[in-house]
Amino acid sequence: MREFFVGNLKFKIIAVLLAFLAWSYVHSVSPSDIFNPFGNRERKVTLSVQYLNLRPDLKMSKSTDSVELVIKEGIKTFGNNESLGAYVDLEQIEEPGSYYLEIELDIPQWITLKSQRPKFALTLIEEVTK
Repeated sequence: MREFFVGNLKFKIIAVLLAFLAWSYVHSVSPSDIFNPFGNRERKVTLSVQYLNLRPDLKMSKSTDSVELVIKEGIKTFGNNESLGAYVDLEQIEEPGSYYLEIELDIPQWITLKSQRPKFALTLIEEVTK
């Protein structure tokens, strides 16, 4: 019986050390990294909001400057935000006033949007004084 516990002692010690290393690795990384090593990482991105198609006789006096997104990247990843965009189309604005307009996003198909804050832009439109 003693031979069972003492025999191949070097291999048993190495096996216990490897088991400990594997256990510590599993507990040090998040579950999403273990089950999906090819991507799908969440990150927070802040984008500038662009305002498009405002009539020349109108001007913006105040508007929402940025939008904060939480995105989940797919297998393709990217380093900068050049493929992301946020904009508000002002084409339907006919007269001065205060408007809550939806912020539209231009994001690649391999990215999943988890959250967006704010979803609407407060925009104050005034007439151009000459």
